[in-house]
Amino acid sequence: MKIRAAWAFMGPVVLTSTALMAAPGAAPVPRDEFVSYEVRAGDKLQQLVARYLEGAGAQQKLVEINRLSKPGLLTVGQVLLFPRDRLRHVPVPAQLSKLSCTQIVEVRGEHSRLLRQGDTVDQGAVLRVPASCQAVLAVEGAGRISLPAGASVRLSALRRNALEASPEVQIELLDGRIDIEAQQRGPKDAPFNVRTPTSVAGVRGTAFLVEFDESSRITRVEVSQGVVGARGLKEGQEVRVGAGQGVVISADGRTQGVETLPPEPRISALEWVSGQWQAAFETSDSVSTVRVDRSDQANGLPEATSAVSARDAIPLGELSPQAVFISLQSQTAGGLQSPRHHAALCKTAAPAPGSDALPRCHVRFDLSGLSQPHLSVQRLGAGAPTAVVDGPVQSRQALLRGLVPGQYQWFIRALDSEGRPQKLEGRFELMAAREP
Repeated sequence: MKIRAAWAFMGPVVLTSTALMAAPGAAPVPRDEFVSYEVRAGDKLQQLVARYLEGAGAQQKLVEINRLSKPGLLTVGQVLLFPRDRLRHVPVPAQLSKLSCTQIVEVRGEHSRLLRQGDTVDQGAVLRVPASCQAVLAVEGAGRISLPAGASVRLSALRRNALEASPEVQIELLDGRIDIEAQQRGPKDAPFNVRTPTSVAGVRGTAFLVEFDESSRITRVEVSQGVVGARGLKEGQEVRVGAGQGVVISADGRTQGVETLPPEPRISALEWVSGQWQAAFETSDSVSTVRVDRSDQANGLPEATSAVSARDAIPLGELSPQAVFISLQSQTAGGLQSPRHHAALCKTAAPAPGSDALPRCHVRFDLSGLSQPHLSVQRLGAGAPTAVVDGPVQSRQALLRGLVPGQYQWFIRALDSEGRPQKLEGRFELMAAREP
């Protein structure tokens, strides 16, 4: 199972999270500085230190942390705490699996380089994404990290040890926002944390978003799966925010009331007004604005982003038989956001008199940078999904012709430049307008 999280924060907030609802009250802060180990038959302290730890004085530190009065006598089933900062690690690189420009910069000390799609970066790297650029990092065994325009991050830790099932990922968000799609993490997994100078948030088998507005210094927390505990730095006890809820933390570090997130906006009609197409949409009274991301491919990164009032329609300009893709997200006056609604919009010729033929449009997928891509597209309905295409694709651009309006889901399986398997997926609602 995969989970998705989005982060962009530098405000006075501390976050912890859990996959299941817990009892009321403050939740314990995860002790990420230690890794537990259960003693097995035949284990000797000196052997464990040599196998898992490094650095001078490692054995003495292990004795002190665990208060071992008789270090030479370990009991089967006894739990030892190993200090994470002394564990033996091997690096785990992150690959730039998607890139919409050629200006993303990796900085290491006084040296820098421009990155290309397929390049790998290691822990310690600082990445800066310029305006009008989008990038995606894939970390094997951990997940995907999307870097929108303006993001600046330091990859503090990308490494694996022998005691935990997944890699440890520590990211410092220096500026902007990042979106994370992380694999489900359990008690045997290493931490996956995002930090700022004033905050830390950890992925613990839940999906949520954190955003910080530098000008107003307001932090927003939104949860789509599981439960998140959030508190401002001025508070001693956290509030619990469940699935479909959000909370705002004010500039003075205090949480406001937990609110229900707004519903996702839905396009109700495509209209020809004053020489251009526009999309009318429906949303709730609590919504003030709607964010619109636009792309020419079903799986493409956003090429343009805008915001419209909840009382206005979305200007589209000219439409054609080849669909344009838009992603809509509602936002309340306080800044809480809805889930995204993905739509594909197109225009076809008016039908012949007396014809009841359905409009048909074309949908494009960008497969550049992928090796041996396999594309599967299905139309969803009342019964089982209907396959539109399901097979390997030889070209870098796949154009599916003649799709009728409806709900669709898609999957792409491929290999990256290192031969590792990748899987991408998504869905959209195809809507067609007729020539006026």
